[in-house]
Amino acid sequence: MPRRSKGPRLWLQPARKDGKGKLVERAVWVIREGSTKRSTGCGPGEIEQARGALRDYLNAKPTERVRDGDPNAVAIADVVAIYTEDEVIKHARPKETAARLNRILDFFGDKTLSYLNKKTCADYAKTRGSDPSARRELEDLRAAV
Repeated sequence: MPRRSKGPRLWLQPARKDGKGKLVERAVWVIREGSTKRSTGCGPGEIEQARGALRDYLNAKPTERVRDGDPNAVAIADVVAIYTEDEVIKHARPKETAARLNRILDFFGDKTLSYLNKKTCADYAKTRGSDPSARRELEDLRAAV
């Protein structure tokens, strides 16, 4: 049975020397994912910059598509991320749509689709204070789902 992947992570690749002991490549932070390595260009003392490179790498990766239709297994944040990648850029005002979806994520972000029902949507509307704003934001969530 193959090992389970650790996912993308930082690894300090040690310096390489040739047979005579001459430095060929300095030590550098790399992003490892499976069998692939991507250099961050950051030396051993530049861990914060390397973490920033890892964060950029993770943000640039496309969101994994969920194949399981079970509402208990699908996170609302994943649904919104996929909708944002695929559809929001086609909207007339994508920045406004993204802002509305961010407000949805502030409230529902750590929940799964099974959490959505009439009561939780009403609770969301109460926290928003403005019925028209809440209605529009929930319509965006419905479109994402």
